Amino acid sequence: MHEDFAVWFARTSEDVELIEAALNWEIAHNMRYILPNHRDPADRFLAATAAAYDLTLVTADQKLIGVPGLKVLANA
Repeated sequence: MHEDFAVWFARTSEDVELIEAALNWEIAHNMRYILPNHRDPADRFLAATAAAYDLTLVTADQKLIGVPGLKVLANA
């Protein structure tokens, strides 16, 4: 049986106590500078969000692992 995504997401976010990290000015500003020569906007968004909220980014992406000042947990 396939569960409706909205129902699944609501249940799952309560079960694991997810907190939504809102896009804010700091993230938008940091996206421009955190990986200036990196062409993937999704990577820049993830790195900028992690930096703005002082989060540890879990990734196997070597480009993100090497970002100075970004807390990263390598997922090899």
